[in-house]
Order: sequence, then C-alpha cells, then structure tokens
Amino acid sequence: MAVFEGDDDMALDPPENTVLLGLACFFGGMILAQSLGPILAAIAIIGGLAYATSGVIDALSIYAQGRPAARAEPKIGNNPRRVSNQAVDADPRVGDHMPDGTIYAGVSPDTGKALYTMPADASLTMAFNEAKQYATKLDACGHQDWRVPTTAELNVLFNNRAAIGGFNVTGSSPAGWYWSSSSVFKWGAWGQRFSDGCQYNDHGKDNHSSVRCVR
Repeated sequence: MAVFEGDDDMALDPPENTVLLGLACFFGGMILAQSLGPILAAIAIIGGLAYATSGVIDALSIYAQGRPAARAEPKIGNNPRRVSNQAVDADPRVGDHMPDGTIYAGVSPDTGKALYTMPADASLTMAFNEAKQYATKLDACGHQDWRVPTTAELNVLFNNRAAIGGFNVTGSSPAGWYWSSSSVFKWGAWGQRFSDGCQYNDHGKDNHSSVRCVR
C-alpha cells in the first residue's frame, strides 16, 4: 500500500511509477523501432504494455480502497516533538522540564548559554555564605556544578517565574527574597524580591533569604 510523506500531494505511488515506466518502454520501442530492429522493438513494446498493465491493476486496487491519508506527526505547542511540557530535543522553551529533572530557565545574560534551574527552592532560607556553600555541595538531578545565580541571572528567573514555577512571590521576608551570588561589599550582597522584582544591593549577608540554584 502506498505511503505519503509530509504534505507533498504530487508524490507518486509505486503503481503509478510502474505505469509510467511501462508506457515509456512502449513508446520508446515504437520510436526506436528502426534503430533497435524489429525483434528488440517488439520486446520493448510488449514488455512495456505488460508492465504498464500491471501498474494500472495495482493502482486500481489501491484506489478502490481509498487513497491513504497523509501522515502527520502530532504537535503540542510549537515543538513537533514535545510531550506535555517536557522537552525531548535541543530546542526547549522556558519552563520545560528537561529529562534530567532540571527546568530550562532561559539564557544567562552573563555567559550567553542555556540556564537551567532546580525544580524547587532550597528547603530552608539561609544566609549569603551558607547559600553559596549549599550550592557548591549540592548533588542533584545528576549534576554537581550548581551555584547561586548572579544578579542578572536572578532577574531572568524573576521574569520567567510563572513558567518556571515554585517561587515564593508573597513578598514576605525572608522567604520572599532570593539571594544572588553577587557581593556588593564585605557585609552586603544583591538580593531580589520575587513579588515585584525589586533588587536590593545592600542586602545584609547575615540576613536569611530563599535560594534557587542554577547551572
């Protein structure tokens, strides 16, 4: 039975090719009868008719059962290989859950590379240095290169917070604030409130805030 690929309505079935080839042999034999000689010409004409007849019979049999529909690959969203919100190829969208359990967060403004995040915050709020130590020791989703996001990367997480999910957006202190890895001076560092995106460059390092590790 014929199979049609994609949307090419002009693709020929094997029986149609058989008919064309048979007719080519038939007319070729007639046109070249003098140069081929009567015996070879007769063979070409008879063989062409037989070949074309066989193709016609096969084609009639297929079309009597109905022309098969074009095969379409299922699509979810804009990605033809996407299953729910889990990415299965190299073209993820923000918020996609990757096969290793991480979430695609976007592109890091600092490195220009893909930025992936843990699917949830650390279970406890913590001080600045504790947050950095926690990220360094974190072994999760098959990776050990976790870190606290930079100020710019933290803002990417904020802007994509709805797609990524799991953030504390109440604005409460300390859980509604998130640490960046960017120090301002000995006692302070950048933090960001995820209810409104406010970034504060004098966030005391001894204060506790939430942590969402990235890699």
